[in-house]
Amino acid sequence: MTSPYTSRFWKKNWDNYVNDLKPEEYETTITDLIKPTFKDFPNVMALEYFGLEMTFAELDKYSNQFANM
Repeated sequence: MTSPYTSRFWKKNWDNYVNDLKPEEYETTITDLIKPTFKDFPNVMALEYFGLEMTFAELDKYSNQFANM
């Protein structure tokens, strides 16, 4: 039995000028999307909460420590 999604039935409702979606543009993680920001702006303030200020470099360090506990 084949999946109904292989025929892309939803495309019949699209206007003629609408291009098909490119899966490689959407199959990513939030980590992959924000990683360049951490790399490009390590000393920029990433967040401030009740007086606690943290740069992107610090946030990256602490989040990696938490993820690898």
